[in-house]
Amino acid sequence: MITITHFKFKKAKQAAGIQTKFPSFIYPLSNYICLVFLVGILVIMWITGLKISVELIPGWLLLLYICYLLVKRNKEKQVKL
Repeated sequence: MITITHFKFKKAKQAAGIQTKFPSFIYPLSNYICLVFLVGILVIMWITGLKISVELIPGWLLLLYICYLLVKRNKEKQVKL
């Protein structure tokens, strides 16, 4: 999630013409390397018997996203009051 967020962050900053104070080392290659490494970890987990953990990841991400939306909506309601 951090790598994907970093992609979006850098894209938005570049579109705005803003130079960050701490540039990422070999961006965007470093982000791609990170994603390949994480996919490799998931493949190893799948092969070594942790199949259920890999299968539950999409559900876990969906649950986190729903919780995020609920918290965001709750904060917006509190601001309006």
